Amino acid sequence: MKVKKEYNYAEAPQFFAKCVATDCSAAKNCLRYQSAQATMNNESALWIVSPVKIAPQRGEACPFFRSLEPVTMARGFTNALKNMKVMNMKAVVEALIERYNRRTYYRLRRGEMLLDEKMQKEIAEIFIQHGAEQPVVFDAYEMQPSW
Repeated sequence: MKVKKEYNYAEAPQFFAKCVATDCSAAKNCLRYQSAQATMNNESALWIVSPVKIAPQRGEACPFFRSLEPVTMARGFTNALKNMKVMNMKAVVEALIERYNRRTYYRLRRGEMLLDEKMQKEIAEIFIQHGAEQPVVFDAYEMQPSW
């Protein structure tokens, strides 16, 4: 039996835009709305999505909707680097530093920053271009809301 983990939506990053549209049909399943509700009483100011731009009022899908379903985030890729030949590893490191900058590369490699699905794909493609075996496995995985 899979147990659904409850997340504290008040832990949203400071600049994650929240939604305060109480009349939205998607509100109960929207991460932005739930985050707004969880933080409204504790904060004096919030980053919000412009109520003028919210589409469900017009019967369209809202472009700002974020599902409550958690996504798989990854941390670190030191083990993937260790499994490569030295020459290939150097090429991967250079490509990643060029893509993200030196400081961010080291933070990503050590797992100090979470890698969303897009970044996981970008990094895996760089590894594969330089001879890594597929699939590229990151050091750790965790489920998180899609902030």
